[in-house]
Amino acid sequence: MNLEITRHAKMRMERRGVTMDDVRSVINNHFMTLPGENGSTVYHGRVRDVEVICVAGIVKSGDSSTLVIKTAWKREQP
Repeated sequence: MNLEITRHAKMRMERRGVTMDDVRSVINNHFMTLPGENGSTVYHGRVRDVEVICVAGIVKSGDSSTLVIKTAWKREQP
C-alpha cells in the first residue's frame, strides 16, 4: 500500500519523534485497529518494544491503494 502523508501529519510526526519507518511498521504490523473520525482508521502497533505508535489514516478517495496519514503519535507504555 502507498502512503501519503499530509502536511499536518508531517509536522506532528517531526514534533513527536515519529519516523516514516515507524508509520510503515505500524500499518504493516498493527495489533489493533479502531474506527477514527470522518471514516479514518486508527492503527495501534509497537515499535522498538517500548512504544505504541498510533496512526490515523484514511483510504484516498478514488485510489484504494493509497492510505492518507492524517496524524501519528507515540504513547509510552505504562
